[in-house]
Amino acid sequence: MVTTHPLGGDVKERRKHKRFPVVKDFAEPVELAILNNHHLDKIPGVVTNLSAGGMDLVLMGQLAGTPNIRLNMRIPGFDRFEVEGKVVWSRQKESTSIVGIQFTKIDPKIATRITHMAEVYWSK
Repeated sequence: MVTTHPLGGDVKERRKHKRFPVVKDFAEPVELAILNNHHLDKIPGVVTNLSAGGMDLVLMGQLAGTPNIRLNMRIPGFDRFEVEGKVVWSRQKESTSIVGIQFTKIDPKIATRITHMAEVYWSK
């Protein structure tokens, strides 16, 4: 599948899990917890798309490198849940960052429900 990247240009889809865009009011703003040498930094952001394997975020700040992260999320129809992951790509844009996160830890039941939501979205 070929998709258009938010920064422009067509991109061949290589993800294992189908993603779906996050629409207005679907998820609350999030706070990304970045684990750096026993020091915890937090950056607010907004989820732009989501799958059982990862997500893209727009962060209200700069992100250095590709750190490990922890994120508490709340999605309508779900109890609050936590995921852990690693930043696999990051693009700076003025005072913000757009990042791609691959999950390294997610509850299998949550992953199954997110996959179902993505499949329903793409079956339209």
